[in-house]
Amino acid sequence: MRKPTLKQQRFILAFIKNGGNATQAALAAYDTTYATARVIGCENLTKPTIRREIDRLMKAVQLPAKDCLRAIKEALEAADKDNHPDWDARLKAADMGLTVQGAYPKKDASVQPLHRRGCSL
Repeated sequence: MRKPTLKQQRFILAFIKNGGNATQAALAAYDTTYATARVIGCENLTKPTIRREIDRLMKAVQLPAKDCLRAIKEALEAADKDNHPDWDARLKAADMGLTVQGAYPKKDASVQPLHRRGCSL
């Protein structure tokens, strides 16, 4: 199992400190522009090494539910440096909020076609 690089470690710590904003974490960890930080942040969150480390640290920190919900609420109102809505951050926050509420089916749940459940179009 690979360990995160120094920059990835900086990204991970910044990501946790700022409440889960990958773009801001990338800006803190890498010398880059806002647009590039958005791409780096998104890519970093798809890397298994980084995800495992974030998950490990989040379990160690065990943020209270109230703090997690506050971070999601703040992200729902996110704006970029020019005060334009940051739709990527807002959609991610909405997705997190729905996940926390259990709005999505479990990954192991099987989905049957409509015609097998007695429904017809």
